[in-house]
Amino acid sequence: MRLLTRHVLLLATAALAIFAVAAQSAVAAGEWEPNDSYLTAAGPLVAGTTYTGVFETSNDVDYFYFYVPQQTQLQFKVTNSTPQNVYLCTNIERQALDRIEGINGNASLSVYGGESKSGAVTLTPGKYYFEVDCPGTVGKTYSFTLGPAGVTSTYEPFALACAAAHPPVTAASTALGQVSAKLQKARQRLTEHPRWKPLRKRKVRAKIASLKSEVQAARGNYNAAAKNELAACSVPQ
Repeated sequence: MRLLTRHVLLLATAALAIFAVAAQSAVAAGEWEPNDSYLTAAGPLVAGTTYTGVFETSNDVDYFYFYVPQQTQLQFKVTNSTPQNVYLCTNIERQALDRIEGINGNASLSVYGGESKSGAVTLTPGKYYFEVDCPGTVGKTYSFTLGPAGVTSTYEPFALACAAAHPPVTAASTALGQVSAKLQKARQRLTEHPRWKPLRKRKVRAKIASLKSEVQAARGNYNAAAKNELAACSVPQ
């Protein structure tokens, strides 16, 4: 009888686990996912279009990007569809050559559940990110719109070269991360095995020297791709 009871409990536990995974998968069906980092940001955004997103996890942050070919006063409206008393935050940041820069002015909003808020900020030419965050909330939705509606050329890619310049940056960043991880692993192996024979140590040190050169080359490729994107996306075509 005890074995039967235990078997039933195991089946019930497994069923609950499957249900939890299924529920989590249902939440993970956001239209713009994956867009949880600058590298995977969704876009480019177009003025006058309403975009809707969903928070998949309690620490989910969604990123979108858009272009500004000339100095523009960006207007944006954000709606928090969550009925309860939770808030979401939005922020606008600018892509520089090798970093993400904050924007001076009213580039951020905090919107409580069931509310809509609007903001406006003057932006210079360049590529920008629109970030949406809602701490501790899962499965809740939001929407936002960039304006003024009708001036779509302000936010659309203003040249094919601009839109085509982003994927190489992503690829170069991935390659840099991979080779950097290999270098870190090789250094760690050498540290963890101080009693290795001199011949083996020399081989590992040679590998580290080779990986250092690869990291330097990968970093150069990333900087070149980022510089090319900045040039393509910051100057009106």
